[in-house]
Amino acid sequence: MCSVITNLEVSEILSARIPELINTISECLRDYSLQDPSLVQQPLRTSISSDSGFFLAMPGYWRRAGCYACKLLTCVPDNASKGLPSIQGCLALFNESDGRMLAVMEAEELTALRTAAASAVATQLLANPDSGVLALIGTGKQAWSHFLVLSSVYRFKQVALYNPNVDSASQLKSRIAAHSPSLPVAIAPSVQQAVAQADIVCMVSLATAPLLTPDTPLRQGVHVNAVDAPRPDQATLHPQLVTSSAVFADSLESASKEAGCVVMAGGAHITCEVGQLSRRVVSGECADSELEGLRSQRTIFVSLGIALEDVAAAKLVYDLKSSSSGAT
Repeated sequence: MCSVITNLEVSEILSARIPELINTISECLRDYSLQDPSLVQQPLRTSISSDSGFFLAMPGYWRRAGCYACKLLTCVPDNASKGLPSIQGCLALFNESDGRMLAVMEAEELTALRTAAASAVATQLLANPDSGVLALIGTGKQAWSHFLVLSSVYRFKQVALYNPNVDSASQLKSRIAAHSPSLPVAIAPSVQQAVAQADIVCMVSLATAPLLTPDTPLRQGVHVNAVDAPRPDQATLHPQLVTSSAVFADSLESASKEAGCVVMAGGAHITCEVGQLSRRVVSGECADSELEGLRSQRTIFVSLGIALEDVAAAKLVYDLKSSSSGAT
């Protein structure tokens, strides 16, 4: 029987198993970086744009999970003013061996949490392990998921928020305070003030023009997770900031064709995929001195989100729900 899984169920399941989610996303990124079609398959997403936003179709296959999946997603940046999520969608999960549809699930929470888990994979590789100050630029669903996932990895001493919509920033501040009452959270009046002391910066805004520029006072060794829309004409990072940093991506193909911060920088050199770096670390090929060298630089993780992350996260949700309900 095909399961129907709601956003609330996805959130409850994954929020309670964040370390497992991070490990699953790390594994799928390592497999993706092998570019072995017998192991993973993922075409570039199909995108349709309109005046209000865009629609995406994202199919993928991961042999290790034994599943196909396809996510259908809309992004309407102005939805916040209507009291609606900016990102909405659904995902269909299929068994690879017999073609059965295993589940249909709402995709908003799935997208937010798997994206944050991918950022956590990159951050653990590229940021200082003692990072204590987090800056969230943007205060919507992705900001909350990034705080939730990253705070399971780091013991933050301070969190800075920025959003020109002060009500949105205040709501996130209250939510973080309820989750971590002793953690200082400040709403900054500008991007510059929000990031000035940050060790980790998460760009989780739907802004279409650069918010971080060469003049932004970023600390030496800061790590930036750039969670941008797959639009080559839009970016939250200035091209000069990209060309002067060590840049990593979830997918070289997607970043070179769809990431505005890379495309606008004239195809800025990407050091490698995060999955490639993770494989080298896991295998012992990457020396501690190399990681320390990377962490002393300004690093950027260009995160567009890939369909394989959806397959991995959706199969994890399905398995955990099935095991808890006794389903087979």
